[in-house]
Amino acid sequence: MGADIHGVWECKLPNGVWVAFSGINDARSYEWFGILSGVRRHGPRCDSEPWNPCDHPEDAGEYWLRVCEGGGLHNHTLITIPALRQANEEFRRTLIEWAQQDEENVPDPDDQEPVPDLDETVRAVWLGASRHDWGVEPNELQLGVPLREVLGLGPEATIDDAVHLIRMVVAYDS
Repeated sequence: MGADIHGVWECKLPNGVWVAFSGINDARSYEWFGILSGVRRHGPRCDSEPWNPCDHPEDAGEYWLRVCEGGGLHNHTLITIPALRQANEEFRRTLIEWAQQDEENVPDPDDQEPVPDLDETVRAVWLGASRHDWGVEPNELQLGVPLREVLGLGPEATIDDAVHLIRMVVAYDS
């Protein structure tokens, strides 16, 4: 593929505003990237959606919008939790196929990008960003509370109750 993936996890606050709360796994797996973007040699693409925040600023998280305004990224994609689960499942199937062909060179079978846990602590949310010559610096609001509290969910809520409140947004450089 020849490109690296960049992205963040976003969550929708109770007031309807999307904010970034975590970067994505920056370990490079071009096989997994291919599953997300539909450029694999074989196998299905996950149900991710092309989505450029610059085309939809009314529904964009302010931090990710600022990152993407620089113009150096392409193939913007929005990945829901069901699509992420699908991509991770396809990635695991690929690893099993590799193991059957070459037992010595099998990558780690863990999910490339785990689904967020509602009980994980959100250190800060990124409400916007400042652009500098060397990149984009997030404007952070320090929190230190579980993701479920950021989302306004009670202790009985599961991640399946939050699938419409959490998304991964990514784009590629090249």
